[in-house]
Amino acid sequence: MPSNGFASTFREEALDLLASLEALLLDLEQSPRDRDLIDQVFRAMHTLKGSGSMFGFDDVVAVVHEIETVFDLVRAGRLEVTPDLIARTLQARDQIRLLVDHERGGEAPNMALIGQLVVDFRTMASRPVTPRARPEATGPAALPPQADGEPISASQASAEGAAGPSPSSSSEPTPGPRDGAMPPLASQASQPLRQEAPTEVPPSDSVQAPAKGHPGIDEATGEPPRSPTTWSIRFAPHPGIFLTGNNPVGILKELAELGPCEVRPDLSRLPALNTLDPESCYLAWDILLHTHADLNAIRDVFLFVEDHAQIDITPTEAAFQAGASRAATATGSAASGPTVDPRAASPSDPPAGAAHARANERPASTMSPDSLTEAARPPTEAVSEGRRDLRISAEKLDRLVELIGELVTVQARISQVAARRNDAELTSLAEELERLSADLRDRALKIRMLPIGATFEALRATISETARGQGKDLRVVMQGTETELDKDVIERLGAPLGQLVRLAVIHSLENPARRTAGGKAAQAMLSLTARHFGGNFCIEVRDDGQGFDPAALRARAQALGLPLPADELAGQELLRLLCQPGFFAEGGLGEVKAVIDDLRGTLEIENRPGQGLTFLLRLPLTLAIIEGLVVALGSWHFVLPLAAVEECIELTRETEARTYRKNVVMVRDQIVPYIPLREKFAVDGQAPAIQQIVIASVGQHRVGFVVDQVIGEFQTVIKPLGSFYKNVKGISGATIMGDGSVALIIDLTKIVQEESHVLDLAQQGG
Repeated sequence: MPSNGFASTFREEALDLLASLEALLLDLEQSPRDRDLIDQVFRAMHTLKGSGSMFGFDDVVAVVHEIETVFDLVRAGRLEVTPDLIARTLQARDQIRLLVDHERGGEAPNMALIGQLVVDFRTMASRPVTPRARPEATGPAALPPQADGEPISASQASAEGAAGPSPSSSSEPTPGPRDGAMPPLASQASQPLRQEAPTEVPPSDSVQAPAKGHPGIDEATGEPPRSPTTWSIRFAPHPGIFLTGNNPVGILKELAELGPCEVRPDLSRLPALNTLDPESCYLAWDILLHTHADLNAIRDVFLFVEDHAQIDITPTEAAFQAGASRAATATGSAASGPTVDPRAASPSDPPAGAAHARANERPASTMSPDSLTEAARPPTEAVSEGRRDLRISAEKLDRLVELIGELVTVQARISQVAARRNDAELTSLAEELERLSADLRDRALKIRMLPIGATFEALRATISETARGQGKDLRVVMQGTETELDKDVIERLGAPLGQLVRLAVIHSLENPARRTAGGKAAQAMLSLTARHFGGNFCIEVRDDGQGFDPAALRARAQALGLPLPADELAGQELLRLLCQPGFFAEGGLGEVKAVIDDLRGTLEIENRPGQGLTFLLRLPLTLAIIEGLVVALGSWHFVLPLAAVEECIELTRETEARTYRKNVVMVRDQIVPYIPLREKFAVDGQAPAIQQIVIASVGQHRVGFVVDQVIGEFQTVIKPLGSFYKNVKGISGATIMGDGSVALIIDLTKIVQEESHVLDLAQQGG
């Protein structure tokens, strides 16, 4: 495989495409006759094959071609989507991902498995049947129903292929893999059309393309061909089509394979040379196509550019004659010249006049009306749309955020200097710098934020595979997929979430028979929900199964020699038990909790015997910069996350005496427990007579944190603690203040968990 810059770009885009392909396949498994999903899967394979061929990824192309062939038969109604086809395609997708990523140091693909999958897909493709009429649906629609000549299932084809060829089959069996090598592929006959640079088309000469066959003829069944029809096609790509990876010349070549065609370029949009943008497409084409193919076959040629071009397809001969006459009239030749034959148009007809005539009088049956609005936009706007999205390396983005963090620190120092000198002009400049740095910080952090939906979609394969292995039927419900989280957090969440859903499927969800016997629906439900709550990002994994059996948990704990609480197993006690090494054969929650703790988050569990299980993850929105509230404890400065803070009130000695020093305070007729941080962190010295209580929202509770003094808000650049201080309880990081001193960032959630007795006291007092 090549190892240049273009290949690197292909790898990134291919991995994105494969990630979306997984979600499409899982959706297709639930709706196997959804035409829109089938088309999207085919389109993904076609794009991957074409791009891989362009950049020399021949192994990828060879595998993808076999899958594309099968899904082309599915699109034609000659094969059915089955669980076996989905499972094999998902297997192939995983191996293709390894093929793409292996050169960068990733895991090596299983070539023996790839070879077997290629044989399986060839077997499926060798058992198609005569297709019924293809549906004309423009959105999700059912495939043609089975009847005489009905589509056979892909699993049936695969099984028949495994058993050997039928006596009536004239094709020879495909050889299997030997010594783990990929079987020979018919690459000479199935190489995808390479996307070449746009070639010059003579403006005044029509291009005659020879026919390569008639797709309407079914050679296998000997059915008579369709009557040939002449089609008038207007193909006007948007200026930014090159930026999508499509090549109009390749489209024209593919169209020529349907039958003899005459192509005329339209140069009317071509600008002056000094204003020409080499990355923009200014040409359009008027095409006359004489073919046995039907309208759907012609539309398939434009399948991947229909959102990036104006495409008009008109089947009537009268429309061609009228279009030719109008073109002649526009150039002053209609009054004296003969009628133009559309299949022998004169090379001297000016293409620009024909283009304008067609634009002024479009046939009523033109295709893709939405594309007409897009084509009407100015070329500069279309080009700018194509350049709206840029792919930036994560390293560059991380460095940008680091520099912004340093800028925030410098800005804080300038503000302190301005306040100390009492210089009005300097203070004004410091305030402007603060405003600009805050805006820059917010925009940079938004760039780092990614929707959680891709991570959720990736879990569907794990859930589906685990459920099949356990013989369980379930549906997955996802909510809040557009909720955004810092990319560093998202990248580390995949494995912990995968372990949580596996535990839920294996230990909580029941099989259909047991659910039915218990009065539940046969199909179980597993939900993944993401939402923002306060200053945190929350992910909930919930099922409607049976939950953990308390008796089984106690028996397992006794077998492992683990101590057990005398009362009910719930909350933190249950979590501590499940995190013990070896508690589950498939891996416990210990590694999950370690990752969540490292992300400064928390993991909670709710076990509802007979009703289901819930895991709740609470995570910070970002690991880089936060708004903080600076407080003082003696000579030390600490930072509390401002997003969790509700208000600040005073705590006097009289207030403490009225509550008998029970560490609770009445705030607007509500009892709120508080935690003295001076005692928590063993700060030396005497507390002031009047202290401050910072009321914060922590999880589902309101809790107060007592400090000596509240200093004010501060843009906090989070710095990780060294390995020696990494496990200090209640501290999640550090930051550098404007004067160069270090302030510790308090982890409110961890402190509340360790001091949970104050919450119990508040509940008793309520």
